[in-house]
Amino acid sequence: MLRITLALIAIVLVYPYFGWAQTLDRILAVVSGHVILASDVRAFLEFDLINVDRDADAEHQMLEKLISRRLAIEEVNRYQVGLQSNDRIEYDLALLENRFETKEDFTTALGNSGLIYDDLIQILQDDARVEIYIDERFGMDRDVEETELRAYYELKTDEIVENGRQLAFQEARDVVRDRFLSEEREARVDEWLATLFRRSEVIRFGN
Repeated sequence: MLRITLALIAIVLVYPYFGWAQTLDRILAVVSGHVILASDVRAFLEFDLINVDRDADAEHQMLEKLISRRLAIEEVNRYQVGLQSNDRIEYDLALLENRFETKEDFTTALGNSGLIYDDLIQILQDDARVEIYIDERFGMDRDVEETELRAYYELKTDEIVENGRQLAFQEARDVVRDRFLSEEREARVDEWLATLFRRSEVIRFGN
């Protein structure tokens, strides 16, 4: 609660001096004492740091994704998950920069988002640490019973096609296994996040 109070005081103190020149940022949510601002949502949308459906209230979706992300980071911090090297970060950063025609365009977008370069590095590092944790805890490498695969194939038959032709089970077995494990992993991650929600304090102020 102290962190929430201090964040609110900081905004109130800054606003009288600069409110005439810039729009006051808004607190959209507080997750275990960590504030998520409207500018955070805009920055993640600007750089497409988390996938959302742009045709359906992208800002609300991003807020919910950022809440889940904050919960995941808290868990990763609790287990002290670290990075083996910075190669992954350098690669991800290069991908972000390559979305812009010039380095100047990238720098301008960074400034417009309210982020600094170090903020972007921290975001990429946190995301990489969360991914490492999820890969280790919810890996896809397990033996799958043939009955499980056939049941999944029967359920998804209409979606398992190639060049417009529906594939027989034996033709599509590897694809079926990969999709089955991928969906199983996604369901387990969703369940994990739901558990984090239940045991954490999440306050939404609307967006």
